[in-house]
Amino acid sequence: DDKSDEALVKSIISISKNLGLSVVAEGVETKEQLQILKQFHCKYVQGYLFSKPVSALEFENLLCQ
Repeated sequence: DDKSDEALVKSIISISKNLGLSVVAEGVETKEQLQILKQFHCKYVQGYLFSKPVSALEFENLLCQ
């Protein structure tokens, strides 16, 4: 909800792209956060919105399903 936070995130994504770096947004917990990141063209996200942390074995099982 904080506009200065949004400006900071947007700037970090922009600077990273200009440097040829990929950005991973961590800690995405809500659909609203995901929507904002999509608007800022952040391609990679992770967080509780998608899954709780899992072990390597659990992750492998998820991929196989």
